[in-house]
Amino acid sequence: MIKVQSIQLFLLLILPLNLLAQKTDCSQIIKIEGKYYADDFLFSGVCLSHYDNGIVSSRAIYLNGEPSGVWTWWWDNGEKKKELTYTTKNGYYNISGIVNHWFSNGQLMQKEIFKNGLRNGDWYKYDLKGNVIMHGVYMYGEHISGDKVPVPVSSLRS
Repeated sequence: MIKVQSIQLFLLLILPLNLLAQKTDCSQIIKIEGKYYADDFLFSGVCLSHYDNGIVSSRAIYLNGEPSGVWTWWWDNGEKKKELTYTTKNGYYNISGIVNHWFSNGQLMQKEIFKNGLRNGDWYKYDLKGNVIMHGVYMYGEHISGDKVPVPVSSLRS
């Protein structure tokens, strides 16, 4: 009986690790009512997207159909483009921690801090030489002082 329980415990510990090791093309992941699926099942694992030249363009992690852990995007030259971390709290997933954006030459472009999906702390924007060109402070998503984070042109509606 102890042997069967040991095997069951082993499987319970190893199976989730095996799921996280699973790599899937991100184009196979679909979102339905806030959850992410692959092959009609809640997706747990890593998905990768690639540029036409074969370089990885993004790496995302999901756990039980929700974004989880560190997500990374790259420029088509292989340099990092963006990196952020998803955490889950009370059944909701949000961006938390430091979010970095880089220029295609590898120089840091922007650094900001998030907590529970909201900007919370200092954010910095840099020029190509690494000089701070903008700086602001946010608390729980509200602008407190300094520069406001510019709205990306791609998110403006006409």
